[in-house]
Amino acid sequence: SLSYAQLWLRINDEAQRLTALLAARGASGRPVALAADNGVEWVVLDLACLLAQIPCVPVPPFFNEAQRFHLLRDSGCALLCVGSAEGWQHQWLDFPAVALPAGTCKITYTSGSTGSPKGVCLSQAQQQRTVEALAERIGSLDVQQHLCTMPLAVLLENLAGVYLPLWLGRRVHLPSLGSLGLGSLQHPDPKQFIATLAASQADSLILLPATLAWLVAATEQGLLPADRWRLLAVGGGKSGRGLLSRADELG
Repeated sequence: SLSYAQLWLRINDEAQRLTALLAARGASGRPVALAADNGVEWVVLDLACLLAQIPCVPVPPFFNEAQRFHLLRDSGCALLCVGSAEGWQHQWLDFPAVALPAGTCKITYTSGSTGSPKGVCLSQAQQQRTVEALAERIGSLDVQQHLCTMPLAVLLENLAGVYLPLWLGRRVHLPSLGSLGLGSLQHPDPKQFIATLAASQADSLILLPATLAWLVAATEQGLLPADRWRLLAVGGGKSGRGLLSRADELG
């Protein structure tokens, strides 16, 4: 756990370290890729890049090797930061630099389900406007703690699940994807997912249609109270009318 004050100190320290690391390799201003499980360390490094004005390229954990290679080369990454139990492992890359739009601070990649993943260059101002718009629209719901269920490399969770709660002064719960039963997309564990939700104090989630189905079923079975949630957002695919009707009937 980190308090806001501790988070700010960690971000500053990491920003200075990253800046010095890139400068020593003659790679100042080059993008840094971030590949790690959900957790406090992911957030610290992401926000350190933002503070240091280093373009950050989150690597989705569901990318295959070919997609991952494409992401690193396409964005001209100079450094890949890989999270592990021992901390960050730094891998220097030999890809040529790529001309990025002025002010690019994050390059978020599409899923690649219709071809090679495409990198979208975002500025700090664009992300800030999005967070402020979300705060204006849903800030009155008075969410106290958001639990991240999607990989932080997905922009939706990155912005609405981390930046937005921090902007509003709220708490963010960051369990690992494995503890959510989502360590393997091929073999998800709905029971583990529900158990982690039940043990949390969170009142806000961003869900996929599949995880919404798990939540609805668990609520129908009395495993979770329906009235604990202040915000449930669903994206990433189409939710069936039947599922949405069941959720509506549960309140």
